[in-house]
Amino acid sequence: MKILAVTDIHGQFSDLSPLLEERFELVLIAGDITNFGSLGEAKEILREYTQIAPVLFVPGNCDPTSLLSVDQVGEAEMIHGRGIEIKGLRFAGLGGATISPFNTYIEFTEDQIKEALKGIGEVDVMISHSPPFGVRDQALSGLNIGSKALRKFILERKPVVVVVGHIHEARGYEKLGETIIVNPGQAARGNYLYLELENKEIKRFELKSFK
Repeated sequence: MKILAVTDIHGQFSDLSPLLEERFELVLIAGDITNFGSLGEAKEILREYTQIAPVLFVPGNCDPTSLLSVDQVGEAEMIHGRGIEIKGLRFAGLGGATISPFNTYIEFTEDQIKEALKGIGEVDVMISHSPPFGVRDQALSGLNIGSKALRKFILERKPVVVVVGHIHEARGYEKLGETIIVNPGQAARGNYLYLELENKEIKRFELKSFK
């Protein structure tokens, strides 16, 4: 399966036509679709991405809280706190971010994150706006602000890939146990991940840009 994964769109309407040529089968969006924007704006951006392929998404901390209550936007499906199977692969999602001093729209305590993760069974590919603690989660302040509950979940369930966002300066990837944790970088700047899986194994993995 050929997958496009993006995060941190932040309300930027980009020319997505270069991505149409790749013939992706699925788009994953790991949150911050808007920049403290409205539900209507989030839906408009999601519809733009469904021109590429069907979309699975979670809200980020800069998205309206009402997006957590939206199950479907055309061919875009919200998967916060649950899993879904597509072509033999199990996908799951976790939206929002850990508690911060900035009082952004969607923030969760570790207990709330742990509770949300209970709704997820086995998972091969996960999208989480928040990174796991200690991996791709260092803010400009130098503090690690990822989720400890998510870290524990990943080490126990061992997904193949977890796509994260939230930390704009943390573009790149590294392993946590047997799992690759990847931040594709801000889609607002044209960054994305090209991911191809075959028999639950990575066939192609490339950080790219369409700008």
